[in-house]
Amino acid sequence: MQTKLLIFDQDGTLYSRNSNLMKYTRLKTKKWIAKELNISDEEVEKIYAELPIKYPNPYLGFMSLGCEVSDYMSQVFDKIEPQDFLEFNKELYMFFKNNNIRKSLVTMSSKTYTKKLQSCLKLYDFYESILYVNEFKTYNKKEGYKMLAKKLNVSYPEICVIGDSIENDLKPAKDIGCKTVLISEHVNNEYRTVKNIEEFIRKRAYE
Repeated sequence: MQTKLLIFDQDGTLYSRNSNLMKYTRLKTKKWIAKELNISDEEVEKIYAELPIKYPNPYLGFMSLGCEVSDYMSQVFDKIEPQDFLEFNKELYMFFKNNNIRKSLVTMSSKTYTKKLQSCLKLYDFYESILYVNEFKTYNKKEGYKMLAKKLNVSYPEICVIGDSIENDLKPAKDIGCKTVLISEHVNNEYRTVKNIEEFIRKRAYE
């Protein structure tokens, strides 16, 4: 079935998860956890390594430690300046500008951070809708995909979800019948996989 809506994840998808921006975000996250729990750097490293295994959804991981998601948004994401780390991607911009398929964004980042990042990439005005997972009761992206399908009047098989996290981005999409594309250096046989957003564009992986 023809794709009528592209739903993008943001961090690790529209730019590399190995980028300096992601590295800085991880560093700020560790410092925040250390401060919230009043623990050493060594203890933080252990928690940070183990938490995603137990809780693939970072929000649920933070809550398991007794930390508030809203505090993470305001004390970590809102204080990061993406433009200090991220370069304008002309290829990505031209794809958004020239490809007529409708586009939306579902992100686990904060509104303030997202607006700064998307403005840096010059993509902000191309989205029909931007949804923030921290505003969902379930903290699950599936809720956002359902909302967009209803709001934009498209069926699930007409939606293609692009993300770098199988657990947080793609499984919720696959569960309701959306197409999926994994952004990863490692091929996964269950999902169509491309190495980065540029390969996604060049291979027209959404078709």
